[in-house]
Amino acid sequence: MKINNTAYQQASTEFHRINPAQWIWAGKETTAINQYAEFRRDFFLDKLPSEPGMLQISADKDYVL
Repeated sequence: MKINNTAYQQASTEFHRINPAQWIWAGKETTAINQYAEFRRDFFLDKLPSEPGMLQISADKDYVL
């Protein structure tokens, strides 16, 4: 399947304008860490746009909240 990069970039830009969610990954450390505290520190939910909306947050199976 061929993807139109210009259309994809425009759609991606529009999505991020209305939904400021970011991808986050757990680090490569092997020591136990409080990933929920790191998540709350690094992901500023109070900086969302003024328009109300739903924010969906996904994590892979290795990320512990």
